[in-house]
Amino acid sequence: MASEAVRQAIIDSLFSPDLGGVAEKLLIHLKVFEDVKQSDSNTRGGSTPQIVGKPRYLCLTQKRNEIRLYKTKRNQNGAFTIGKKWSLEDIKQIEEVDANQFAMSLNKTYLWAVERPRENVSAQILGWICDICTS
Repeated sequence: MASEAVRQAIIDSLFSPDLGGVAEKLLIHLKVFEDVKQSDSNTRGGSTPQIVGKPRYLCLTQKRNEIRLYKTKRNQNGAFTIGKKWSLEDIKQIEEVDANQFAMSLNKTYLWAVERPRENVSAQILGWICDICTS
């Protein structure tokens, strides 16, 4: 599913004004994998190792003056559900582990991987979080 279609599905499932109340604005989303294992099956010929893990989406949202981070997952019917929700104050540390992975310390430390090394979206979401936390 293309990124814009994923974005719209996230909004429709979780942050639509039709769901009642004041809608949260989805600032940015990022597909990540947790409980990651690197598969060496595709590494012959110098190709990138395939990331194997549970697909999740990190969503950075704004509602009035509050910024939140959500960990969501896509269900079999294509809709999204929220697994965890944090305020920015809950973020203790963000660390780039390698080209594919970063760690974020919240109530516990999460290790997430992106599909493509140095994916622009991961830099953007981490940049948003760092900018907001330091301002």
